[in-house]
Amino acid sequence: MAAIDNYIEERLDDQRSWYAQKAAFNKSRYRTFQIIAIIATAIIPVINLTSGWSLDSVTQRAALLASSIISAGVAIIIAISQMEKYFETWLLYRTTAEALKRERFLFQNSCAQYSNLSEPDKNRLLVERVEAMTSSENSKFFAFQQQTRVMQQQQSPTQPKQGTTTTEQPK
Repeated sequence: MAAIDNYIEERLDDQRSWYAQKAAFNKSRYRTFQIIAIIATAIIPVINLTSGWSLDSVTQRAALLASSIISAGVAIIIAISQMEKYFETWLLYRTTAEALKRERFLFQNSCAQYSNLSEPDKNRLLVERVEAMTSSENSKFFAFQQQTRVMQQQQSPTQPKQGTTTTEQPK
């Protein structure tokens, strides 16, 4: 197998697959959290309204407790979603996966920058462009993480500085 075939299989395809999987994970997490927050937020007024119909103070207190717990849950879900940057990471990873896929097709079909190049030049250009894409994506990822840490420190300046978030770093 030629060196470029190995590179395509072991690096380009592997990276594209990794980014596609992580994009799907972040999309799923973002959408799940958003749906939960929307439904829970919509339930709160219903609980509050129906508790007013009851003359029983125990029922009213239970409804107040339930709406308070749901409100706290919504606040936690939104905070986690913002902290982990599921939406931004989803878009970033999906964009990178699609760019890698496009680059492979352009290379294989000798289109765009790959037209009228010798095989060694085409191979070198592919490697340079793929590595530039993954390097650029890594820089964006770290910029997002730094922005998250700064926001967390601004929101709770009395707490000691913590390590990085749990969002997974690109390979």
